[in-house]
Amino acid sequence: MTSWIQRRLAAIEWTSDSAFRLDGVDFALEDIGAPYEGPAYSMMKPRAYLEAYAEGLEGLEVRTLIELGIRRGGSTVFLALLLQPSTLVAIDVSRPVDSLEAFRTGDPRGACIATAYRTSQDDAQALGELLARETDGPLDLVIDDASHFYEETRSAFEILFARLRPGGVYAIEDWQWAHERGIRIWRDRPALSNLVFQLMLVCAGRPDLIAGVDVRPGVTFVRRGPPSHRPPGSTSKPCIGPTGANSTCSERSLSAD
Repeated sequence: MTSWIQRRLAAIEWTSDSAFRLDGVDFALEDIGAPYEGPAYSMMKPRAYLEAYAEGLEGLEVRTLIELGIRRGGSTVFLALLLQPSTLVAIDVSRPVDSLEAFRTGDPRGACIATAYRTSQDDAQALGELLARETDGPLDLVIDDASHFYEETRSAFEILFARLRPGGVYAIEDWQWAHERGIRIWRDRPALSNLVFQLMLVCAGRPDLIAGVDVRPGVTFVRRGPPSHRPPGSTSKPCIGPTGANSTCSERSLSAD
């Protein structure tokens, strides 16, 4: 049986390998070496990333979505159309994006979008205040396509994963940047893949917190575990660190509020 997310992805009309239309809106997929300079909404994602979401979000109903990383705003518009959430909060350290703000304020389909500019993904206070203002319950989906740096991405995960509902999904894009052939960037930075390895360890030791880690080229999907799977008598809160699930840390790390 075809799932809801698969049906929505099937609604995409591909006009070329790097351009498509969804619900009457044109999009272009950028390449890191060839930025797009046209009228369509642009996203720096390959087509394979979009296809990965068909399986990574299987069975997930998305009402409340957080997107870390706005760039030119194309992915925010795309997610609003594709997933049709009640609330989509998009966050970035950048200044306001005119094309996104025009869609958000001028198109009824953009009414679900709230934007937070000049906001860092690892600012716990700012994120807490933002979610208290813009959301009224647990999150269904978080997509991190922001800095791609290990420390900032880990901090954002520790802040936001705890706010996911059981069965909710946390997607980390571009986790593989340190290992891609021909890509030589951020050589002085820890590889983001370290975080993926650590989350797999947490999943092995605490499936009540992380029910599964689905690693795909370009996107890793981390699904929050159901409360019923919490081990009897379990009180420690696992920390994302060198020893993975065997270390403990503060109440906020990976634990429900």
